Amino acid sequence: MFFKKKEEFKEEKIEGDFVTFKVSINENPSINRQQDPLYNKHLYTIEKDYGFKPTPVDESKPIEQYTKKEAELMFEWYLDDLPKRTEYLFDYINRTESIELKYDFETFKKVMKWFENNITVTYKSEKEMDIERNLAPEIARGHIPNYEFTEDTLLLIVVIGGYLGQVMIQEILNTKWIIDKYKKSPTYNRAVIIKESGFKLPITTIMENFSRCIVEGIDVGIDEAIESWCL
Repeated sequence: MFFKKKEEFKEEKIEGDFVTFKVSINENPSINRQQDPLYNKHLYTIEKDYGFKPTPVDESKPIEQYTKKEAELMFEWYLDDLPKRTEYLFDYINRTESIELKYDFETFKKVMKWFENNITVTYKSEKEMDIERNLAPEIARGHIPNYEFTEDTLLLIVVIGGYLGQVMIQEILNTKWIIDKYKKSPTYNRAVIIKESGFKLPITTIMENFSRCIVEGIDVGIDEAIESWCL
């Protein structure tokens, strides 16, 4: 795991925008940058065309404001691109590791072991912390983390979460992807896994919680989590 202050990142200029890099970009003009979700968040670009499709809905629109049709279009796009993004994820991992792409919990645990050593965060300044404390409800002021995930890590959380969802489909009987349509849910309009019992498994939230445990030195308890998912 890497901890860096914001000023320690190297800035480079790409197509007019200043971006923060964890690793260098391997320029390949044959790859459509706008259709490459990992490139868009500044991760290493593999010399391979994965056939990513552009999103059918304007990504600047908050997902909570999607119409029913827009949510369905994004859901279909997400499921269609999942295998491609998972392939990309494993190609990215295998730049430094050797993990075969399999849809099982044992492979997921190997991916998480790799992820533990590749999380990057930036620390917040005291001024930023004071602002957040003042804006937060009093009951939450003592629980505001003094760090934030870098864009690279946020993207990995999403992509590994998608892979985890596919693993759950394979490993847990009678599970499937659905759109969370409960408006008060933090995963409203997002893709989640649902079990036969109706219990929802919000994969991105699960990955965010795992990530915070790693950063804060708390036992992630993956084996226990897997056991509970399979009940």
